[in-house]
Amino acid sequence: CRRCETIEQVQEVLDCGLLRSPADRIMLDNMIARHDDGHDNVDRLVQALRLIDGSYQTEASGNVTIHSIPIVSATSVDYIC
Repeated sequence: CRRCETIEQVQEVLDCGLLRSPADRIMLDNMIARHDDGHDNVDRLVQALRLIDGSYQTEASGNVTIHSIPIVSATSVDYIC
């Protein structure tokens, strides 16, 4: 598993081939932003998933709450932790 907190880190993993096989997983950590009004924003998560384009399994973690699970699962991320 490779932990990424920024889009730049995701791009680095993809560019450098830091994962060994498609079975390896990229953990997209803290890519869900919670606004003061309670709205969850998954734009960074979606951007990361577009870059990965199914090449590796993905996991969303950090800032995931019971309330954000529906919007996070709608992104097609493979795992939610």
